[in-house]
Amino acid sequence: MRARVAALAPGIHDLVRQAGEGDPWELAGRLGAECPAVVVRQGAAGCLVLRRGALPVRVGTVPVRASDPRGAGDAFCGGLCVGLAATGDPVRAAAYGAVAASYVIERSDPLDVLDAYRGEARRRLAHVLETVVEVSPA
Repeated sequence: MRARVAALAPGIHDLVRQAGEGDPWELAGRLGAECPAVVVRQGAAGCLVLRRGALPVRVGTVPVRASDPRGAGDAFCGGLCVGLAATGDPVRAAAYGAVAASYVIERSDPLDVLDAYRGEARRRLAHVLETVVEVSPA
């Protein structure tokens, strides 16, 4: 029985490494043939969401003063999972991931993230959703 996967979230550096001499975006496209969405994480540049039968979508980030980027990728993936469970929409889920990562990178103590306010999280989510743009295929 094949496992059901809603999305893959590789980092761009992982794709470049795995593609070797090949094209990392072609590799991302092949991964997209295996699951409904591939969310290519690109750090401060945001992410690119690739979905079957749809144009790629660029999702931005939340502008914060970065204190420590460690854990941002993990936080993004956690937010992405929550977003997928809550909305079923990979683009909106990527925005959830961006919000989660924003809280982690602006704090030096990981436990400070627990003090985040829901109102501020909603404001950040609205900001990220305003950054969403479709990207023309190259």
